[in-house]
Amino acid sequence: MFRFLLVMICVLMFLGCSNKNVELKRQQKTNTIKQLIKPWPIDKKHFWTSMMFAQLSARPDVRSRFLPIHLYKTVECIMNEYEKRYDFETWKKNFGLKMSGVLPPEEAQIAYNLTYFCSTIQLQIQKKELDNNFNEKDAI
Repeated sequence: MFRFLLVMICVLMFLGCSNKNVELKRQQKTNTIKQLIKPWPIDKKHFWTSMMFAQLSARPDVRSRFLPIHLYKTVECIMNEYEKRYDFETWKKNFGLKMSGVLPPEEAQIAYNLTYFCSTIQLQIQKKELDNNFNEKDAI
């Protein structure tokens, strides 16, 4: 019984100490990555924003969900998030040139998560604006 307790205490101490070190290392790496990425060229960023806007506005399900100004703001949000995470050439190679094609599963998941995040925020903003502009006299 004594040996069992001694082994359990050693295992718990080992597991408790190892998790804290891993978290500290991860936080330090993310801070370094954010400092290394430089801003994208403005004309190229606007070009790819327009390309993504054109691609999304051609889809009937997206057109029925967003007003054009809110769709554009959604695309701007997506591109800003990409700019925070990737340098321009890496993004262009992994995402930009494959916009109309099929993305690998890892990149497709990243694109989906960013698009979902930005579209959720923009839908809430659009709903608030439409609710504030509602006029009972204009209703049928």
